[in-house]
Amino acid sequence: RFIAVNDRYCEMTGYSRAELLAGMGPVGLDHPDDRGATQDRHRRLSRMESPFYDYEKRFIRKDGTVIWLRGSVTLVRDMSGEPLMAAIVKDITEQKIAEARLADSEERLRLATEAGHIGTFTIDPEAGIACYSPELARILGVPDVTQARVEDAFARVHRDDAARVRSLYVAALDGLGEDRLEMEFRFVRPGGEVRWIAWTARVHFSGQGANRRAQRVVGVCLDLTERKRIETALVDEKSAIAMQLAAIVASSEDAMISAATDGVVTTWNAAA
Repeated sequence: RFIAVNDRYCEMTGYSRAELLAGMGPVGLDHPDDRGATQDRHRRLSRMESPFYDYEKRFIRKDGTVIWLRGSVTLVRDMSGEPLMAAIVKDITEQKIAEARLADSEERLRLATEAGHIGTFTIDPEAGIACYSPELARILGVPDVTQARVEDAFARVHRDDAARVRSLYVAALDGLGEDRLEMEFRFVRPGGEVRWIAWTARVHFSGQGANRRAQRVVGVCLDLTERKRIETALVDEKSAIAMQLAAIVASSEDAMISAATDGVVTTWNAAA
């Protein structure tokens, strides 16, 4: 039971000092799901298994609302040698709410990127380390990899695109141009399969003037392979149709000509 509380503790719990000192104890204020853990900590502290313990748990205020508290409890003794528990407590409810909102936001982002097959990444330019989202790792053909050296990633850029990609990346980090980087290139998976990647990133800098340095690169990757395949197929189809038409015109016994909008004849067949 409580033997002393300050004004701030009364404010956090919603109880008056008289109410708290009239036989109430901290376990009685715990959320039902947290009481067992509190009682276990108290037992271990009483047995001197540990000189103190830290905790985060939910309390139920007098008005029924639930708050989060973070505290540290230490075993002390009074003048007669009787053991007492002294606690320092802080209300962290707003922090917990913010953490929950952040977790929800990150989950929504994860679901959106997975549904759109969009990979995300973060690069530490100084350390030369890139962190991959699970979807990006899948796109790159390394589903079990969450972190890689930037140089190892560059080594898998198709050789015909490698110089361009590296040049654009280095230029973005020098701080002289725009902080946004966009490019498309081919990436070679470990098994040799070539994938088309659209890469969009923003470079975050620290410092000013001569001390300005790239601190972090954050971006997204989109797998363009299927779109590129369709585009190539359409180009091939148009080329085939053009060749067929040219063959028909050339072999026709009828005179055929084509002219521009101004009436100037541009092509004709042998019969013309």
